[in-house]
Amino acid sequence: QVYCFLRPRAAMVRLLAACAAAVAAGDPKIEEIQTKLASLQDQITKIDSVAATLNDLRRAAVSGEYIGMPSARWALLEQAIPQLAELVYDEKHAPLVQPTPKHFNVTSFSSPLENIQFTEIMPLKASPKKEEKGAPKFAMVVASQTHIGVMTQHGKQIHSFEAGHAKPIRMMALSTSLDDHLLLTADTDDQIRVHDIKLHASKTDGEIQIAAKSSFVADFEIPPALPEQPQRQLTSMLVISQKAGDNRFMVGDSDGGISMFYGNGTLRGRVVVADEGPVVKLAPSTGVQAIFLAERSFGYVSFSSVDVTRQPCVGWGSRAVDITPDAAYSSRVYISLADGSVVAMDTLQGQQKICDLKFKLPHVSRVPLHLKVIKGYALGLQRLSDAPKGPLRAWVFNLIAIETGYGSQHSRAVVLTKPMTNRPRGISLYRHEGSKSRGTFCAVNEDGSTVELWDLQFKAAAAPRAASEGEGAGWLDSIPQSWIFVVVIIGVAIWNVRKQTSKSKPASDFDNLEDRKKLEAALKRASDKRAQKQAATGDMGDD
Repeated sequence: QVYCFLRPRAAMVRLLAACAAAVAAGDPKIEEIQTKLASLQDQITKIDSVAATLNDLRRAAVSGEYIGMPSARWALLEQAIPQLAELVYDEKHAPLVQPTPKHFNVTSFSSPLENIQFTEIMPLKASPKKEEKGAPKFAMVVASQTHIGVMTQHGKQIHSFEAGHAKPIRMMALSTSLDDHLLLTADTDDQIRVHDIKLHASKTDGEIQIAAKSSFVADFEIPPALPEQPQRQLTSMLVISQKAGDNRFMVGDSDGGISMFYGNGTLRGRVVVADEGPVVKLAPSTGVQAIFLAERSFGYVSFSSVDVTRQPCVGWGSRAVDITPDAAYSSRVYISLADGSVVAMDTLQGQQKICDLKFKLPHVSRVPLHLKVIKGYALGLQRLSDAPKGPLRAWVFNLIAIETGYGSQHSRAVVLTKPMTNRPRGISLYRHEGSKSRGTFCAVNEDGSTVELWDLQFKAAAAPRAASEGEGAGWLDSIPQSWIFVVVIIGVAIWNVRKQTSKSKPASDFDNLEDRKKLEAALKRASDKRAQKQAATGDMGDD
């Protein structure tokens, strides 16, 4: 680096000396020397840029800081050495705030079970009594290799039971219903078991206590493949709760098929939704359908007919690894790709079914992201299964700012970023009610010894205002909205006063045009009669 830095500068010093000598001697080669000087200047500029980049990377590697880099330089680095681009970020997407407890509060609990592999949040019914505002809002379900545990939101274990699998648990799914808390677990032999978890709340010494119990419901497995075909493998699970007592189970397999089961484990039917590759994930949707994700497509499957309800959506280059529906926009989904990209797709425009790419999130990671959405914000966490050694990183994105668009200036797309040194596994989400964007995320660290709750809270996301020099800005942008409101109120009050005054003022006899005409006609008739009377009087005097 030092050699590359000093060599062109030494050559420039020699050329400057030769240039001075040539000027003094009147040498005609002065133009050739000036051309070489300009070329050396360009080389020095490029070398300075490379040296600054290497210096930033050295600082990031030594100190562990997440350092910003100019957009052009970061883009070249990502294209040339993408592994090193993970150490720095594009300055255009610099975080707006630091991850303080005000916005990103982390609470850790010791694991009640050994080697926890999965966690899910179980929402609870809200208390109808206003005085019970401190009532628990959710519980946590954790799974080790063979056991299931239930914890309160404060980390206290209230129940545990044996899942009944002969092999270690490798997959878990929990219903989102407030009435039925059904838990699906699958082991390495793809044996699926269903348990019903009942929660009971009671008030003791002024505090609400939660008790839990569990019962076995059913067990089943995916339909086997034909004898001459490779054995199918379970790839995804989903619990469907349309109403209390009416539950169904949907599972995806490695052959691109989806199987539907009744609540007692009886097979309802199977449909193939992907020509190649597995069903990557199943997610809940509105109405009587669910969302499926394959590596190159996604679509909707009906509960009743067990069939695809529309043409699947396609259009991305990299392999898809995760899909997240947006609770605020029922027709929008976010798809995480294997190269770290995240795309937002819209599926409805009015009543018309579409497959439109709405926008992309800033590309901040080469590692695929787990994504969860809360009221205009999204939390993206690097997937542990695809990440190299070292801390994982989480980002919070402002979806409204991204959808509004940004140019070469600061995008305001990334609210904050935080390194996660304990390398958490996948996350589950509880959305809080209220005007603010608040969500509680549950995760377990890599070694399965600690359960964490991340409480994220921000103001409701809003579109960024246009800059005063930007397009669409005017002189009204510089006036506070409160002033405009006061002026409008005063104007309305003055108008009402004038209106009432005009109503109370007695009307003039000549305000009405018809009355004026009638008066003029009466005066004319009276004048004519007087003239006729005078004429008659004059005639009698003459006689």
